Amino acid sequence: MFSSDPVNFNLAYPFYRHSVEYPLDAALILDGKSFTYSKLASCASRIAAWLNDGCNTRHGQRRVVILASRSLETYAGILGACWAGATYIPINVKIPAATLKCTLECADPDALIIDKKGAKRLAECGMSGYRRVLQPFGESLSDDFHVNDELAKVAPMQNPVAMSADEVAYVIFTSGTTGIQRG
Repeated sequence: MFSSDPVNFNLAYPFYRHSVEYPLDAALILDGKSFTYSKLASCASRIAAWLNDGCNTRHGQRRVVILASRSLETYAGILGACWAGATYIPINVKIPAATLKCTLECADPDALIIDKKGAKRLAECGMSGYRRVLQPFGESLSDDFHVNDELAKVAPMQNPVAMSADEVAYVIFTSGTTGIQRG
């Protein structure tokens, strides 16, 4: 089925292939809740479509910050950003407020994907006003989780964006020896 596919270096592509071949297998287990490849792929493809909707930058130039803990939003957000061909930037919700502000300013994201802890951190730091923020999915998540209202408005992307080996998939920020965040 996939043997004639062109080479695709998108990090979400192997996940996508597995979701087609083994849709009912468990892809993710969080707090005792299981999410199948099919359900997680559906969510990631909707996030990708949401990221591409109304974004004027080319796929390899988009930056998406994932400000979340170990949650569905984190894993689906990473997969969705990759699926869209965007560069994802994971940020730990536990970093100090000044570091968070500095990192967000330096990252200059086109979109943020946050969970409840990420939303709380943004509020604590007085950092609102980002153009595109994908909020938490909700409390009652199960294998049949629902997408939030914003994701429900977009049709899922069928396949991950084809990417070459020289495109940036993610950026990690570290403090280095100076204490200043660098990506």
